[in-house]
Amino acid sequence: MTKLFNASLVALAVAGSLSVNAATLTPVDAATGQADVIKLSTEAVEVGLTSTGNLVFDTIVTKDHSAGAEIVLSFSDKVDLSAVTSGACNAPTTGTFTCGSLDFNVGTGSFTFDAVDVDDVAKTISFNVNLGNPLVANSAFRTTIKNIVIGGASNIDYASNLGGAEIETGSAVIATEASQYAFSVATQYNNRVERVNQDTFATFGASEDKNTDIAVVNLLDNAADFDVAAETVGSDIQVNANLFQGDAVVADFTITNPTAGFAATAPAAVTSTGGDLIGFTSTLTDFGSNATTFTFVSPDGDVIPLTAVSIDAEVSYADNAGTPTKTGDKTLAQAADLGQWELDASVVNVPYLPVGFESLSSNVEYSNHGSSAAEVSISAFDNNGNEYTGTLANAAPKTVTKYSEADIMGALGITEATKLNITFISDADEENVSIVPYYRQGDSRVQSINDQYKK
Repeated sequence: MTKLFNASLVALAVAGSLSVNAATLTPVDAATGQADVIKLSTEAVEVGLTSTGNLVFDTIVTKDHSAGAEIVLSFSDKVDLSAVTSGACNAPTTGTFTCGSLDFNVGTGSFTFDAVDVDDVAKTISFNVNLGNPLVANSAFRTTIKNIVIGGASNIDYASNLGGAEIETGSAVIATEASQYAFSVATQYNNRVERVNQDTFATFGASEDKNTDIAVVNLLDNAADFDVAAETVGSDIQVNANLFQGDAVVADFTITNPTAGFAATAPAAVTSTGGDLIGFTSTLTDFGSNATTFTFVSPDGDVIPLTAVSIDAEVSYADNAGTPTKTGDKTLAQAADLGQWELDASVVNVPYLPVGFESLSSNVEYSNHGSSAAEVSISAFDNNGNEYTGTLANAAPKTVTKYSEADIMGALGITEATKLNITFISDADEENVSIVPYYRQGDSRVQSINDQYKK
């Protein structure tokens, strides 16, 4: 145990030594002097765009580098050094001096470097501490590499040695990649539809009215956050909804965005193979980093479709929007939930309830937890594809009301045995309604299910 403990201490000491004795490399913004890395969007990298110009970074060494010590900078394979030139260091080698394509700023330091050697194949730049004063521990210098080309996420590694014996190492990230595009639904369609005529909204927000519902989508191009970004060609969107279940048409939708230059093509209808209107498409351009608003306005008297709404979004980009030589596409959203239009009512579906069979007796126990009576209407379809609607007696408040098989068949106008999928629509808040459907077979009671138990 003692040997193991001592070995652990040694390992910790070595690890601490390695971290303490690592050279620190910090990429900086040459204009501000603040720590910064080059930011490329993944889309820019995909279409072949690169960062060209200067790479600036500060180095702080933690060990003495005597005259003749070699410093080797190694780069990731996405770095192109072909335009970076080797060369001797121009005199005087004090303050700021140039060696080929590299500028060194040693401040008031008395150390200097000799000729720089660039190897694009090996992705290295090497130079030596010159004769004279050494590069002592805790010394710092700034390096500017001109004409460097960076084509993606990259690192720089620092390694120094004297006669092949390692002095110290270090590394830093010099370039990062991330998507310049983002997508999220900020506000869904969520107004409740008036339950009787179903041609207005019973609930709506402060910026809406009885005919209007608004959804907001963050379809964003954050190109301004990157040093190198792709040029956005446009975004094709498709809004999916069973609009045929009401009187809605694509002209009821408008798409807006406050970004200067934003444009959206007029919504184009999407129909099913049977010709039903199931959504619309549009192409958005210059949407920038502002949210896009989808406003639905239902004309007076038009029935509002009771439907879920979703959205698909794809963005296209290029190396040059005017005369592109390389392009790309990315799916940002697929069937993203954009909300739903539902009745301002409690809606409970019972997927199976047999009625009219001699050997069975069906009932539904309806609990109204509210303080006022609830009007109850029902709609149903059966195993033969027939559809029915009807109205049951009001459900008294704070009471369990039993709707018998005869009540249900009478309300729907059914005279023969059939198997129903039945929906109860109540003039009550959904949290105040509980429904228990069941049927009896002899002395046995079989409870059916409803969608309240799916949640």
